[in-house]
Amino acid sequence: MRLLTSLYADDTVIFASSARDLQISLNNLSTYSKLWKLKVNVEKTKIMVFSRNGRYSENMRFVYEEKKLEIVKEFKYLGVIFKNNGRFTSAVKHIKAQGNNAMRYLLWKTKSTDMPIDIKLKLYDTLVRPILLYGAEIWGFENSAILEKVELQYVEILLNLRKSTPNYMIYGELGRLPISITVKTRLISFWGKLILGKESKLSYRLYNQYCKNHELNRWMYAIKRIFDKTGLSIIWNLHCFSNYSRLVDVVKSVLRDQFLQQWECEMNLSHKGKTYKMMKGPFQMENYFTNLPYHLTNQICKFRTSNHKLPVETGRWSNIDYEKRKCDMCKTNEVGNEYHVLLKCKALLSIREKYIPEYFYKYPSLTKFETLMNKSSNRNLDKNIAKFLREMFSYRKINLQ
Repeated sequence: MRLLTSLYADDTVIFASSARDLQISLNNLSTYSKLWKLKVNVEKTKIMVFSRNGRYSENMRFVYEEKKLEIVKEFKYLGVIFKNNGRFTSAVKHIKAQGNNAMRYLLWKTKSTDMPIDIKLKLYDTLVRPILLYGAEIWGFENSAILEKVELQYVEILLNLRKSTPNYMIYGELGRLPISITVKTRLISFWGKLILGKESKLSYRLYNQYCKNHELNRWMYAIKRIFDKTGLSIIWNLHCFSNYSRLVDVVKSVLRDQFLQQWECEMNLSHKGKTYKMMKGPFQMENYFTNLPYHLTNQICKFRTSNHKLPVETGRWSNIDYEKRKCDMCKTNEVGNEYHVLLKCKALLSIREKYIPEYFYKYPSLTKFETLMNKSSNRNLDKNIAKFLREMFSYRKINLQ
C-alpha cells in the first residue's frame, strides 16, 4: 500500500513517502526548532496518512520530542478539509454549509427591502459565491452539484418559486450560468499557472513527478476531462499553450456554449418548455426584473415559470391529459394555459381591456402572445401585464374557491 504522510504545525506542512521518512523529518524539525528557539504546539499538530482507501497500519506511531502525535482521518488546513482517502467530499459539504448560512443571512437582511432583484443577485455574487468557490482550484474535481443547490435555493426563495420549478427556467429568467462552469474555469486557470510557474515550487515538482510516472490522480484526470469535453485535448497532450489568459477565456466560452445547448435541449424536451420557449427571448436576465418593483416582478415571474394554479399546471399534478385540462373560468373547450388566460378567456375580458392593448386580444394568436411576452423592454407594458396577472390571480382565488 502506497502511503503519503504529513505533519501539520500551524502553517507548516511536512510531507513524506513513508512512516520512517516522516519520523526522521520530525526529528530534524525538533533540531531546527531548538537551534532557532522555536516551539511547536504538539496538541495542535496532527498526522494524516493518505491512501486510496484511507487505511493505514494501527502500529504506526509518531513522536515529537518524545510526545506522541495523534493520527487523524481528516484535518482542516487553511479552511479546507482534507481527508486521508484523498477525497474532498467533506470539504465540499462544509463549504456548502457555510455558504448556506451566508445565503440565509443575506435573505434575512434584505427581506424587508424592496431592493431590485439584480441588486440582490449582485450582493449574493459578492458575499456568498466567494464562500462557495473557496479553494475550488483544489477540490473542483468533486461533484459541485450540491453547491448549485444553494444558488437555486436562494433564487427560489428570492422569487417565491416552488422547488419543482425546472432549473432551465430559473437559469433562463435570470440569465445566470451554473456555478460548475466557474469551478471548471478555476481548475483550468490554476493548472495554467502551475504549468507556467516556478520549477522550484513544491506543487510544480509534484505535478511533474506524476507526469514522469505517467500517472493521473483525480485532480489531473478532471483537468484532462475538461479539455477533452471542450475539444481542446491537444493542449493537454502537449502541455503547451501560447497565451494563458486566452486559454482560460476559450475554455470558459466553450463551457458556456455547451451549457446553452443543454439548456435549450432541456427546454425543448420539457412539456412546460413549449410555452416557456415562446415567452423566452435571448439567454439573459429578463428586463422586467429591473423595470418593475418586486411585488409586480413576482407576478410575471410566477406566470412565466408555471408557478401558478392554472388548469394547465394543476392538471399536470393529477396526470390529466394535456387536451383535457380545460379552462375552469370561461367553461369553454379550450385548454386553460397561459396563452388562453392572457388573451382569450372571456371571463377575464373586463380585466384584459384595462391593461392589455386591443391589438393583442382582438384577434389573438400564438404569434401575438409571443410578441407580447417578449416586449420586456417596454416598461409600461410590463407594468400592465403584471397588474393584469395580479387581478387575474385574485379573480381566480375569489371565484373558484
